[in-house]
Amino acid sequence: MFCSCNRVSSNHILLKTCYDGDTCTIKMHGNYHSMRIINIDAPEINGDCKLERIKAIQSRDFLNNMIKKAKVYTVILEEEKDYYGRFLGDIRIDGIHVSKYLIWMGKAKKYKKNIDWCAVA
Repeated sequence: MFCSCNRVSSNHILLKTCYDGDTCTIKMHGNYHSMRIINIDAPEINGDCKLERIKAIQSRDFLNNMIKKAKVYTVILEEEKDYYGRFLGDIRIDGIHVSKYLIWMGKAKKYKKNIDWCAVA
């Protein structure tokens, strides 16, 4: 399922806001849902250390700013959900592949288990 949407109107999926750098809220068929951006890991708002929490806020604000300024975005959802019941999906904003851009900008990392966001690097 996907939606190529502009900021004025959307037929299927509305990208609302992001809680952190890899979890966003979408509105679909009149209901709000949580969506996990696939293939990346971003720092957690309730992370293990102060450094991770600071990075999480920076990542979240960066992504929400991209959404706020977007002229056009595309949300592509996978058919399955994750362990926590979140939709899994991908986002493109004004032609930019969001997960790759977040990695390039240092706001997220390519997904792998047990990333240590508290390490200074």
